[in-house]
Amino acid sequence: PEYGTMEDFRELVSAAHERGIAIVIDFVINHTSDEHPWFIASANGDPEYADWYIWREDNPGYRGPWGEQVWHRNGDRYYYGIFTGFQPDLNFENPQVTAAIYDIANFWLTDVGIDGFRVDAAKHIIEDGELQENTPQTRAWLADFNAYLDSVHPQALTIAEIFRAPSFIGAEYVRSGAADLVFAFDVSDGIISSVSQNRAQDIVRKLQAALEDYP
Repeated sequence: PEYGTMEDFRELVSAAHERGIAIVIDFVINHTSDEHPWFIASANGDPEYADWYIWREDNPGYRGPWGEQVWHRNGDRYYYGIFTGFQPDLNFENPQVTAAIYDIANFWLTDVGIDGFRVDAAKHIIEDGELQENTPQTRAWLADFNAYLDSVHPQALTIAEIFRAPSFIGAEYVRSGAADLVFAFDVSDGIISSVSQNRAQDIVRKLQAALEDYP
């Protein structure tokens, strides 16, 4: 394989741990490829996977948070994919999907021995109609997931990608137990703005907000 074998990766984890280095891997759970066996089975009407993705007979017509098309045709039905039609969203209101993700996380923590996850697209896990990011259902699901990880590996770390969210929204994920840490994208924006504009106010303002918002 181009990036090595699982045995290579296990050796990397072991060597890192010997040097006091923790390994956190990217964990893309919001969506799969449209070529994934789960989606192919769901699209083909396999009853075992019928509700693993979000299907509708009609196109609701609404678009995503940045104006993108989110409902994609497949035969005479439509499926939801917030990023592209090549990346259909999993249906996390289906307990079977949650169980499958838990099993995958358990494999990486206990079999491979990694130390945590960067949770990709964390703010999009569960939509509520046209509300497609930062829903209470998403934070509740992530809090349960985080608790499960702690039960498997008490020191496991979760870092949630809450893309472009201001610090007061990111802080809600930390306070609710949905994540141990979140990326401070607004602080990053403040750094870029301050450097490009040759002024300190932007980064100072963003840092002050972060210090006030995060627990």
